Amino acid sequence: MPALPRVDLRRGSLRLSRRVYDTYFAGLEAVILLPRDGALHILPVRHAGGGGYLLKQVNAAGDRTVFAGSLLRDLGVAEVFLEGDDERSFTARWSADHAALIVDPFP
Repeated sequence: MPALPRVDLRRGSLRLSRRVYDTYFAGLEAVILLPRDGALHILPVRHAGGGGYLLKQVNAAGDRTVFAGSLLRDLGVAEVFLEGDDERSFTARWSADHAALIVDPFP
């Protein structure tokens, strides 16, 4: 059975491994972050003009990061995960019904 996707939180950013990016968001430059019912839905933005949060490549391995400090602060994420070096990892799942990678619960 394949490992469940993980989303890491550190310094106000969500980090997706290259494997997670390639599986759910390959070729895309942005996502929408939608808090809903105690979960965080990460939705692909398929059109460049669609807005959203930038998926920035952060290393040669192809990992991506999404800076969302203000949204995370509004959701009550502890300052240690916004400004400090502490890191938290969340299990996620793909929902075909919502067309989103869902982190539940979050935070």
